[in-house]
Amino acid sequence: MKKYFYESVLVCVALVLTAAILVYLVVSANHVETVSAVVSTGTSGDASSQIVSTEEMSVISTTVTTIEKDTMAAGKINVNTATVEELKTLKGIGDVLAQNIIDYRRTYGPFTKPEDLLEVSGIGEVKLENIRDSICFS
Repeated sequence: MKKYFYESVLVCVALVLTAAILVYLVVSANHVETVSAVVSTGTSGDASSQIVSTEEMSVISTTVTTIEKDTMAAGKINVNTATVEELKTLKGIGDVLAQNIIDYRRTYGPFTKPEDLLEVSGIGEVKLENIRDSICFS
């Protein structure tokens, strides 16, 4: 009986720590669109019934990777995912230019480097230099 009790306590502690780490990463991330991780728990209540499937581990891994990328680019606007409102926070970008950026990426795909923005109607060298340090692409 004691063996199962200690195992149950250890599994619970591990789950709480994992949840705390995920919450910390989500809270500290600048922008996360979707975070979903589910840990299935068996019905019998003992430690052996608490299982994380391979699929669920994949979701958790993908979520952590997304959070890490967003945290690295903290404070920058991702021009491949930004909304009109987010793009308008960039220096010199208004409604029309923000919409031009979105229309361009929908038509031609994601931007990979700052110079790709020069293809967008209304963005020239000066405007690109004004926003270069405020944008990211992943």
